[in-house]
Amino acid sequence: MHKFKAYVKDNPGASYVEASKVMQRTSRTIHRWCEELGIKLTTPALKSTAEEKRIPNELNGVIDEANRNVEYLRACCINLFHKLSGMVR
Repeated sequence: MHKFKAYVKDNPGASYVEASKVMQRTSRTIHRWCEELGIKLTTPALKSTAEEKRIPNELNGVIDEANRNVEYLRACCINLFHKLSGMVR
């Protein structure tokens, strides 16, 4: 615990993630130590990568294709229904 106190004192603005790596402890342990000491560390903002930004666009494409397939299958079912209806008469 003394080592952790010294780390926090020497590294103002340290995050929970950084402290976890430096102290070689789980994030939960770092949170517990902070609660015991009555301190809070920073939580870094999540950064979106180019890959993550591309995913919604690809997902929209998949949804559009699925919707087209649904419409095609719906039209096929309607056509089949009409053909079968004509055969029954």
